[in-house]
Amino acid sequence: MGASSLFLFFSSTLLPYLCISGPITIQTIKQPFTASHFQYIDQSGVFLISSNGNFTASISNFEENSPYYFCITHVLSDAIIWIANRNHPISDSDKLYLTAYGLAINTTDNSSNTSVAWSTQGLNSSSQVSAMQLQDSGNLVLLDRNNVSLWGSFDHPTDTIVMGQSLAVGTSVDCYTADNDRSDGDYRLVVTAGDAVLQWNRMSYWKLSAEPKGSQDSMVPVSFLALNDTGLFLLGSDRSTVVIKLTLGPANFRVAKLWFDGKFRVSKFVDKNWVQEFVSPDDECKIPLICNKMGLCTSGRCSCPPNFHGDPLSKSGCTPTDASLALPSGCIDRKESNSSVFYVNLGSELDYFANEFMAPAKRDISLLACQDLCTRNCSCLGIFYGNSSASCYLLENPLGSIMGSSSSARKRLGYMKTIVVSSRANKLNEDTGFPIVALILLPSSGVLLIITVVLGFICWRRNRLYRTAKSKLGRGDSSSSELEIISVPGLPVRFNYEDLVAATESFSTQIGSGGFGTVYRGTLPDKSVVAVKKITNVGVQGKKEFCTEIATIGSTRHVNLVKLKGFCAQGRQRFLVYEYMNRGSLDRTLFGNGPVLEWQESYGNGSSSSSSGWEPRQAYFPLHALEMHEKKRYSELADSRLERRVTNEEVRKLVKVALCCLHEDPILRPAMVTVVSMLEGISPVTEPRQESLNFLRFYGRRFSEASRIEGSNERNEFGFSSSDKLMSCMSAQQLSGPR
Repeated sequence: MGASSLFLFFSSTLLPYLCISGPITIQTIKQPFTASHFQYIDQSGVFLISSNGNFTASISNFEENSPYYFCITHVLSDAIIWIANRNHPISDSDKLYLTAYGLAINTTDNSSNTSVAWSTQGLNSSSQVSAMQLQDSGNLVLLDRNNVSLWGSFDHPTDTIVMGQSLAVGTSVDCYTADNDRSDGDYRLVVTAGDAVLQWNRMSYWKLSAEPKGSQDSMVPVSFLALNDTGLFLLGSDRSTVVIKLTLGPANFRVAKLWFDGKFRVSKFVDKNWVQEFVSPDDECKIPLICNKMGLCTSGRCSCPPNFHGDPLSKSGCTPTDASLALPSGCIDRKESNSSVFYVNLGSELDYFANEFMAPAKRDISLLACQDLCTRNCSCLGIFYGNSSASCYLLENPLGSIMGSSSSARKRLGYMKTIVVSSRANKLNEDTGFPIVALILLPSSGVLLIITVVLGFICWRRNRLYRTAKSKLGRGDSSSSELEIISVPGLPVRFNYEDLVAATESFSTQIGSGGFGTVYRGTLPDKSVVAVKKITNVGVQGKKEFCTEIATIGSTRHVNLVKLKGFCAQGRQRFLVYEYMNRGSLDRTLFGNGPVLEWQESYGNGSSSSSSGWEPRQAYFPLHALEMHEKKRYSELADSRLERRVTNEEVRKLVKVALCCLHEDPILRPAMVTVVSMLEGISPVTEPRQESLNFLRFYGRRFSEASRIEGSNERNEFGFSSSDKLMSCMSAQQLSGPR
């Protein structure tokens, strides 16, 4: 090889690797310009520095053998305040280009294919970029030839805000995924027209306006969030009117950063050290994913909520204890159907992080109606229900952590939606503690049947009902082991699942629903019409206990009770089969026989009820009974035709039992055997739970509104005509539940 050939070889092949690294430019770089980490390797990738020397622009990595990013760094603290290509890291040889069209980073793969990893999109096409400038504030801007800013890094923040930076409404900062992963995480700080809000997957979990250390100065709309040397501020459109402020001590350099743990921190750099000035949420349990999916956070510790198990610190989180149940996958899970839905009770001491920061899905509805709302919504994964406010909150994908609730004013009932995933896993587990419905009254007659039965018991007490029920129950409890259901005496007809599928034409005609089940119309082979209740709530109890309960109920005969014709208990499946009642027979059942009640009209002119008994158009009796209970005026509820055959104490007992049967939370309602026992004086009468009866006031309002619609055949806002007032005011299918 000749001398000239050797020179060409070295100059073209080796010289680029032997040359001195490019010089660092101060403040401004004109286009065209190209940079890579390799080109500025002697300066650790730094190619631009602000005029005050506080900030640098570089193509750097943060750990040895890790990918590279185009970033801006605070020199003294070595804090990274902005990253361009956080979701698309590059290699040390990939290049940054400054052209008349803006900034862009190109990356080349192993096959020498080039693609754009990041660019300054959306620039005004009528103006060309002339230069790139790193300002003393740390803002990287692109300028045209008249030094007008065309683009700025402050307008496209990552996870950090610095002093002098302002965020307009609609702008957000996003946390990293992890300490060693700079890609976008799930936590975000968003500036809205009225607040600064922390969100996880678009669900809020903190607001600056609710921060005790903050203060509200005005009510004008928010236009910007700004960080300066005195604190954090939400400002109006004039940039001077303070809407909300978080005042902090003086600082020469301060940053506000959203960390990958979901916490928003404000810190200042003093004497070569970072000093944390503010952090929120200060309660660990308010972080949406602190204990992963369905994990329970209590005082900063992770566990699983009732009826769930697993490792809350793992990504899989907690799963239902019952192996045959699984959390649904939202609308992705197309196998979910209403008939396979079960609601697992979380109790009243827990809450969800988002409930305080969102409006209820619906107000003034019952617990069972709230569950129905979730059942019909494939994206709903569970509910929280406020007893005192009758508010329904829906939990949607993705599902975060559950937290303990120490606030009595915020206590809500929680239920997780689950679906049956395996018929082989339906082996009964007596230790799971999942109660199942022993009896659910036909939805079309729920409340009034209970009221009539209990109050009619005055003239029907101490007959063979209780003696029969007691003997059946005693024999059923004689063995503690799980027996074949055929061994339980007194059972009504047992149907096979296939029989019910045929009778209901595959459950095609739904006539009612509630959180404890759905009711279908069916026709048996003997042409008798039945109502088939598919029980769909909270797992199962043992076959023995289930069948003993329905044996007791099946032996009950009364004019005001819907007759239980039979049952089905196959695996997890539970069905109750009733005689079907049309509207006419329902009216006769409600008003046709036995002693009824009257009361002095408290909503109108004060006249008493008619001689024929209770007139349903006058008022909503369950609410009236509740009000009389609160006033201890029980004697006013007794029918005058009973004359002196009933004492105030007897009426008091009956009213209390009736109100217990109306508890909105079905778990609080006594079983029918317990009702009989209380009425007979065998068991003490349970005191009604006020917080679970407040919903009756809402139904009372609905009754009054329905009663004012006289003579109209048009459907009212509740979907019923004036001839259906009784049914519309009650929403009885929502009030049906276990007895």
